[in-house]
Amino acid sequence: MAVTRNSRFPDVLAAVRAVLAARAGARQRVCVGLSGGVDSSVLLDCAARLQPELGFHLSALHVHHGLSPNADAWAKHCQALCERLEVPLQITRVTVVEQGEGVEAAARHARYGAFSQCGADYLLLAHHADDQAETLLHNLLRGAGVKGAAAMPAERPLCGDGLRLLRPLLGLRRAALVAYARERGMDWIEDEANVNPRYARSALRHEILPCIEKRWPAAVTTLVRAAARFAEADELLQQIGLSDLRACEREGGLDVAAISLLPASRARNCLRVWLAEHGVAPPTSQRLAEWLRQLESAAEARTMAWHTAGKLVFRYRGLLLCAPLPNDVPACVAWRREPEIDWGGTTIALRPAWGAGLLGERLDRAQVEFRRRAGGEKLRIGGHLRALKQLCQEHGVAPPLRSVMPLMYCDGELVWVPGVGCADTWSAGPAQPGLLPDWSIAAPPGRVREASD
Repeated sequence: MAVTRNSRFPDVLAAVRAVLAARAGARQRVCVGLSGGVDSSVLLDCAARLQPELGFHLSALHVHHGLSPNADAWAKHCQALCERLEVPLQITRVTVVEQGEGVEAAARHARYGAFSQCGADYLLLAHHADDQAETLLHNLLRGAGVKGAAAMPAERPLCGDGLRLLRPLLGLRRAALVAYARERGMDWIEDEANVNPRYARSALRHEILPCIEKRWPAAVTTLVRAAARFAEADELLQQIGLSDLRACEREGGLDVAAISLLPASRARNCLRVWLAEHGVAPPTSQRLAEWLRQLESAAEARTMAWHTAGKLVFRYRGLLLCAPLPNDVPACVAWRREPEIDWGGTTIALRPAWGAGLLGERLDRAQVEFRRRAGGEKLRIGGHLRALKQLCQEHGVAPPLRSVMPLMYCDGELVWVPGVGCADTWSAGPAQPGLLPDWSIAAPPGRVREASD
């Protein structure tokens, strides 16, 4: 439906149209994250009005956190709204588990976990300019750096098969959304948590931001512009960090000598980018600076290790490496012929290769599984049955990796060890099709949680 000239609030529908028309073509799948509040209800209403015009497939997803006594009523409200708009609705129940981050953060992580499984090409969320200003202040007060000050991006990839998150309303004030809803005769729910000053965001929304706006009426607009500039600065830092990272990479790790030659600020930035590639939210600048100090001052032969965000960061033979912790790695995973397997937040990839890797026709008939090291393993390689411990030493496999790396077994026989190679009797010949296993200790894309979201 086109925006009419008589509408007092055409910008709301126009903002959603501008985003969807540029991205969501005919037959693509668009899902709206629907809480039942005014923001997401308006977004769903706009998407439903635009669906006939743009031709995308529309659905909605409501995440049932179970934290409020009204949660069941909210789900019923969302169901009724979607029935009126003739939009399919999925209701996903999640369990919110606090891990020292607070209820708000735990609920957000559970919610985004559900969003990542929505099965769409695009997920639409209804964050607006007031949310952006609130997020910027919240992140700054928590001590966030440039990335946190960039607040929420208008678009970013989300975990899933090509799923992208879009925020079409990010440039609009909440007042415009409320006015749109009233003009359309819509009703919506109010989450009591949104007015509970116990929660930091609620206090910012109802106490601190209104006070700021009394003194600086354009504060929200100014903060939104500032977030955009921080986002640009963060993008530049990311580009510099990636360039430095590629220059310092060696043999799957980060060359300690090379990174030590960088200026301190660029060395810290490079470490942040490197950690992000391994799915680790970076520690504070002070802690990164201390890591660099220790790396520069400690003897070259000394092995150093730090635990951070559920991963082990360590130095070995002049390289900085990152490994999952043993408790995060499964004991055994069966291979069902998928090209990639998650291994404790890292990735095992199996790629076709001619004359390299494991013989494809033998794998097709075998029962294949990946196991964690138990001790005493042997691999037949180079014409001899060799102890895995000795092979790891000879090939420079770092000790912290040995206890968490995936060992590939075919019909109960050890046939591949990361960093070592394939068993003789299972290897593809020069003119034979093979399958080449690879274990990347970097995290799959999207593994790092967005602090700003």
